[in-house]
Amino acid sequence: MTHSPTSPTGSAPMLGGRAERSGHEPRLGAAAALPSLLESLFGDDERARRAAARALGEAGDPQALPYLIESLDDESAGVRLLAAWALGRIGGPRALARLMAGLGDRSAGVRWAAARALGQIGSREAVPGLLAALNDRGALVREAACQALGQIGDERAIAGLREALSDRAEGVSRAANEALYHIGAGGYPPRWGD
Repeated sequence: MTHSPTSPTGSAPMLGGRAERSGHEPRLGAAAALPSLLESLFGDDERARRAAARALGEAGDPQALPYLIESLDDESAGVRLLAAWALGRIGGPRALARLMAGLGDRSAGVRWAAARALGQIGSREAVPGLLAALNDRGALVREAACQALGQIGDERAIAGLREALSDRAEGVSRAANEALYHIGAGGYPPRWGD
């Protein structure tokens, strides 16, 4: 399969939801499943590639990092989104630079997943990219950037988060408030059930 970063196909699947089945999904078992998952990850069937990215993330095997990083160039936004999600679950410095680049992906879903993954990894090196993502055209991306900055807890984020308090999207301003609270720079505790 050739990767084509200029022609996304389909929409990104919801994480945690039931994906459509193609009949070619990889089976996750022991570590011996890695070759099968990698074959699916780079095969022609888009649904199988998404399923493989998800399975690799759920397995959490650091050996999958270089392959998931390569999948961030997949032609399918859904595969790229799940690869970013998986990289956030596995973590590590090798994923950081590619996830930072993912903040500029043409798909809002991939940008959202990259921001969330960077928050999970928790590296302060991600702060400049996440601050830039506070100006993303997608409200969910801006919200995820606020959440990630709160998870990281770096004081360099305070000014940008304070500015995000006045974001036109309520979810963004709420996430900015909660991030400021977690950093210890004001804000109110998270309001559960709103």
